[in-house]
Amino acid sequence: MKRIVQLILFFLLYATGSSAQYILDTPDGKKVRLNKDGTWSFITSNNAELKKNTIPTTSTTKYVSKFNKYAIWYNPTQWLCDTTKKENDVTWDATFYSKDLAVTGYYMESRLSSPTSEFEATVRSQYSGYGEVKSFVNFKDTINNLPLYGFDLFLEYGGVTYQYRGYVYSTLRGSFQFTVGTQKEVFEEDKDKIKELFQGLIKL
Repeated sequence: MKRIVQLILFFLLYATGSSAQYILDTPDGKKVRLNKDGTWSFITSNNAELKKNTIPTTSTTKYVSKFNKYAIWYNPTQWLCDTTKKENDVTWDATFYSKDLAVTGYYMESRLSSPTSEFEATVRSQYSGYGEVKSFVNFKDTINNLPLYGFDLFLEYGGVTYQYRGYVYSTLRGSFQFTVGTQKEVFEEDKDKIKELFQGLIKL
């Protein structure tokens, strides 16, 4: 009996001391991996871990979406958030301006789904009236466990090339689009600041 107790204690200590990873099922059917350092991550159906980002420590101010489903944490020393203005007859829920007004971000939320099968056509049509779309690349990404459809778009107008990066999130209970853009040269110079803004996206 003593030998059995020793074996049980050995395996318990081995599990908690060496690997110490546990996989649990959440009430809504998702799988979560718990690590011994206190961190955790969702696991997809093919056992691949979703990328788990964290909100940048400098992003100390929060914009909450109009339906209280999502939020964007941002750095108030880098960005101004305006919820009152229209941009070219489109009413965005929030517009983010870099402090030097060189970079602009646009956020809009809807209670309707956004058809992902028409993702590229929808985005192209949004920009077709502003110039010539020279390049469009779509991709999938994950930010703070939100699985997103992303795009990089280059637009030419008046001899100047503009660069945009955007994300669309869509479920049967609604969707949002968040896009940031500026002149290509400025985008490259401010890419870290733009990336930091996107990393503030969270689901509430």
